[in-house]
Amino acid sequence: MIAVACAIAANMANDFAWLFLLLSLAYTAITYWKLSKAFGHDIGFAVGMFFLGIVFFPIFGFGKDQYLGVPQDALSLKNLKKE
Repeated sequence: MIAVACAIAANMANDFAWLFLLLSLAYTAITYWKLSKAFGHDIGFAVGMFFLGIVFFPIFGFGKDQYLGVPQDALSLKNLKKE
């Protein structure tokens, strides 16, 4: 009986591990998207940050991109200006 309970618990833990992995990947993708919006880039730059972060993050550090701020609705940059 205990072996069955342990097997069920191990199966549940494995399911929760996959769920945690998927949720953390989604959270990371959304965070990178908002960060790229804050610097005036589009979704393509966010995808690049997600898959090739070692290339795209130094662009923020050493490039001429300026931090524009996060828009109130976190989606559009209509009210922010690039200088």
